[in-house]
This record gives sequence, structure tokens and C-alpha cells, in this order.
Amino acid sequence: MFTAQAFARTEGYYPSELSAGYFSTKSDVYCYGVVVLETYTGKKAFSAEREDKKLVDHFDEERSDEAKFSSIQDERISQCSEELWKLLFQVVRSCLLPHSKRPTSMKVLSLWPLVKWP
Repeated sequence: MFTAQAFARTEGYYPSELSAGYFSTKSDVYCYGVVVLETYTGKKAFSAEREDKKLVDHFDEERSDEAKFSSIQDERISQCSEELWKLLFQVVRSCLLPHSKRPTSMKVLSLWPLVKWP
């Protein structure tokens, strides 16, 4: 993990460790999880109009509970296969874990070949 006095960040995409000036390659893994969640829900990563402004906070319970995850799927997305839906849940859940428990990017990327694309 590295420390920095200043860095650029986009609201809604950065993990909590960046607020303290720490970052690592696992910070990028967190951002990737936000992008996957954003794509899956059709919601922006940050919205001043939501009570929980950050998407990860807004869907905190749903992104951590497999049974509730399907309820936040964007209705504009056609039906996901169960295999893809479970993979998306696993990716979002693991990428948004606290830094010490968050997987490496290689671990996350290794999940994708398991999907059978139509």
C-alpha cells in the first residue's frame, strides 16, 4: 500500500482507504466493483439526490445478500442467466470488501472465463 498527499478521485468510485491517503492495486479492484454494480443497477455511482449518496451505500444490504441482489437489477437489462447473475453478485460482493479482504485484480479476472456466453 502506498501513501499520497494528493490524488484525483471521482466521487462514488473511491474506497475508504483513499480518504486516509492510502492506495494500492486493490483500490482499483474496488472501483471495478462500483462499475459492475453501476452497470447492473443502472444507477450512477454518486447522486446528490439519494439519501445515501454513494451507490455502494445505497445498496449496501442488497449487494451483500445473494437473495436480495436480483431485486436491484436494472429493468432495462434482459434476463441474466442464473450463472451470470451469481457471478455478478460474487464480483460485486468481493470487490467492495474492506481492503484487507478484497481480492487482487487477477483473482477477480479469473472468475470471468467461467461464464458461458450465448
